[in-house]
This record gives sequence, structure tokens and C-alpha cells, in this order.
Amino acid sequence: MDRLKHAANLVRDHYKYHALGKRADDARVLVLEEARVIYVPIPKAANSSTKLALCPVLGIDPTSVNEVQQDPRLPMRHFSTVAPQIGPDWFVFTVVRDPWTRALSAYRDKVVRKGVQLRALKAMGLEPEDDFETYLAALARWPRKLLNDHFIPQSDLLAPIMAQTPVDIIRSEDLPIDWESVRQRIMAQRAPAPGQMGQLNVTGPAQAVPEFTPRASRLIRRLYADDFRLLGYSDQRPSQ
Repeated sequence: MDRLKHAANLVRDHYKYHALGKRADDARVLVLEEARVIYVPIPKAANSSTKLALCPVLGIDPTSVNEVQQDPRLPMRHFSTVAPQIGPDWFVFTVVRDPWTRALSAYRDKVVRKGVQLRALKAMGLEPEDDFETYLAALARWPRKLLNDHFIPQSDLLAPIMAQTPVDIIRSEDLPIDWESVRQRIMAQRAPAPGQMGQLNVTGPAQAVPEFTPRASRLIRRLYADDFRLLGYSDQRPSQ
């Protein structure tokens, strides 16, 4: 870790949050306006797979999509801009993930596999050789509501939305089974049928899996305490 960069940018972002009130928890949502459906994507929680399955509702052939996260045909908007038009007949849903495996997946993808290309991680002074504990400790020092959406607690993205409208919460672990009920709910809106849920995205080739050491476990419980509470996942360290 570049500790000088970490310290300088940490002070900067704490100032932005505490003095200027800057936040990063206004979630970008996929708006299927004609169907009156909103999907709240959670990065590292079947995000790409769910967007691809929703493409037919928008009249998009999923086979024509090269990079679903960059495709301009998918109308992504900050929730605050669409909230005023949501009525009781809208269907709002999200897919969440166990905080333990989400934290591990983000580290393996953004640090190990991609070598700290993400600007947010570079600003933290993180480097490709940094271990899981170093990565978690860096996140834990940052203003939580300024974390990149790959690392911010899921509850921070969902709570402002849930305060304004009901949200159906589906666990990614149950998605292959529960997706059919989502499809039926969307079709009940007289919308085109979503696609079937394909194989969920897997982070790269086989890699050594970092351990949930006692320190790493404490950091995950601290970072994602509200996720464990709101989403009903266990905060007990899983076996590896």
C-alpha cells in the first residue's frame, strides 16, 4: 500500500463527507419505464446476469450485448431522479448477496484479477500485492457512504429506496429458483417476458481464496453490520 497516498486521500474524502456532505449512496437503477419496473443493481450480486435477463423487456436481444455494464441501450438513472414518478403499481426489486462472499468476490476481482485498475482503489493507495486484510482495513477507514458501489454496504444503497417504496429483495444464492417468480411478476405488468436466468457470473479463473482470518472477519462484521441486520445473513464466519 502507498500509505502517503492513502492518508492524503483519506483526509480529503472525510472532508468531502463531513464538511461538504458529499455521498455516493444515490443508487443507479435500471428503469423499465413502460413496464413500470425498476431493478436496483448491487455490484457483485448477479448484477450482469440480471441485466442480461431483463434485456428482452426492453426489446433488446441479449446476444447483441457485448458488455452489459456499458451498453447505452439500458436506461440507468439515479434513483432520486425517478422516485417522483413511482406509483403503487410499480414493481421494484433487487438481488443481494451474502456480505462474506460479496466482500471476497470484490477483492478477487478488483485487486487480484484486475490489479487495482479501479480509480477508487487507486485513491486508497492500494496495490495489486496487497492482501485481503489490507484491502478490508482500507475500506473500513473510508467514509462508508463514499465507497465505490462495489464495496459500499448493500444496505446503504437500498435503505434510501426502501424508505420511499417497497422493494422485493431476492438473494443471489436463491436466484436460479426465485427468478421465475420475478419473471411472472414482470409479465403481470403486461410487459414482454424477461429471459431465463443464465449461469451467474464467476470471477475469473480459479484463484487461491483468501482466508477469513480473525482480523478479516472483524473488519467484515464492522463494514457490513447493517447488511447482516437488514438482509438477514449470518455474521458468523463461514467455513472455507
